[in-house]
Amino acid sequence: MRKGIAYDPFPMSLRIRKRLLMMRSVQRAALDLFELHGFEPVAVEEVGRVSEVSPSTIYRHFKTKERLVLWDEADAAIESALKKHLGTCAPLEALRSSFLEAYSGLEPDEFLHLRRRGALIDQTPQLYAAMAGDLVAARIEIQEALGLVYRSKCRDLDAEMTARVAMESLMAGFELWQRSSPRTSLARCIERAFDAATRLKPSWDA
Repeated sequence: MRKGIAYDPFPMSLRIRKRLLMMRSVQRAALDLFELHGFEPVAVEEVGRVSEVSPSTIYRHFKTKERLVLWDEADAAIESALKKHLGTCAPLEALRSSFLEAYSGLEPDEFLHLRRRGALIDQTPQLYAAMAGDLVAARIEIQEALGLVYRSKCRDLDAEMTARVAMESLMAGFELWQRSSPRTSLARCIERAFDAATRLKPSWDA
C-alpha cells in the first residue's frame, strides 16, 4: 500500500490492476527507448516489440505516441482527491490539498519515473507542445468543476483565475523539483509554489 494513502475497502478490480500494470510496463519500455534513441526515431511498433504488447493495444490505451510519455497514473488520484476536497474549504486551498495528496504517497521508484518523464518532455519540443495542450484541457476541467461546486460563491472569472493559479503553481512546483537534488520533496516544492501564489493573490473564502 502506498505511504500516506488510506486503506481502500473497495480495491480496484483485477481487470483495472492488469490494465495499469500493462500501461506502466509499456511506458517504462517507451522511456528506455526514447532516452536511448530520441523520441522521433522510435516507432510505436518498436515499443510494442520491447514491451511485448501489440501496437493496436498500445494505441487503444494511450491513443497517441506522445501519451506514452505524458500519461500520468497520478491523474486518477488527483481526480479522487478533488472529489474529496472541493467544497470543504476555499477553492485554491482545495486544489492545493488535492495535488499534495495525489503526489505525496509515491514510492521512490515512482519519483524517479516522474523525473525521467519530466526531463524527456523538457528536451522534446513535440512532447512539450502536447503537454501544453493537456494542461489547458486540465485547467478548463478544473474551472468547470469549481463553477459547479462553488456555484453561489464563485464568479466565472474567479473560477478561471483560481484554476489558472492552481495549474501554474503545480507546474512551478514540478519545475522547481526537477531542478533540485534527488532527495528534494516534490510535495514540498508544490507547497512552496502555492505559498508564493497565495502571497501574490488575495484569498477569498469558500
